[in-house]
Amino acid sequence: MTAIALGLSPLAAAAGDLTRDRLPIRSEITGDNSYVVKLEAELPTGWNAVMGMDVSVSGVEATSQARALADEVDPWSKPAAPGTVAWASVSMPAPGWIGGQARLRVQLNPYADSAAVSGSLTRSRSLGDHLRASLSSDLIVRETGLGTVAAAQSWEANRSLRIDLTETGTALIARGQVLGSGLEQPEVNTTLTAERPLGGGLGMSTSLGELETGEPVLTVGARFNRTW
Repeated sequence: MTAIALGLSPLAAAAGDLTRDRLPIRSEITGDNSYVVKLEAELPTGWNAVMGMDVSVSGVEATSQARALADEVDPWSKPAAPGTVAWASVSMPAPGWIGGQARLRVQLNPYADSAAVSGSLTRSRSLGDHLRASLSSDLIVRETGLGTVAAAQSWEANRSLRIDLTETGTALIARGQVLGSGLEQPEVNTTLTAERPLGGGLGMSTSLGELETGEPVLTVGARFNRTW
């Protein structure tokens, strides 16, 4: 018992340091009637642990798809109830033979009776003085209808290549996505996106999607982010 106590004492001291000095709480407004609260800490192992909540004022039904189909949404309909998603993630260096940064994330949405587990790997390299390339891949497994007979599982795999022009802040992103559910044939989506900051927390993005299946869709939008 004494040996166990001695072994745990450094961890207890480190936990005390984290609670006193290394747990900054940050909040961020995302611009779509929601905000994010984060609690972040660097573990003694060098890993980074983050816990947070995404709080949506407009509710979980205000999805990007619904906003894209604005002509089918009744502007006089009653707003959905607020929604909250709790999540936690751990980031760590990937093994040397892989390189880059690995992250494991778990999230729970009690309003939608859903949960998700995801793993991701990101690698970044400089290409000269003015370019930087980032390669990202992730796998997400979701379950909806938690605690019910109608519970269903789905999965999503993403891979993207991002090229950043460091002088202007412009980014070009090529993304491939595969969606699967049950025994159905997986759906493949590809997207090309360009992003550029306009200053003052305002940015603009343009994307061309559904390049492999169906009619190509062009989307132009603006975003506003503010962090304090």
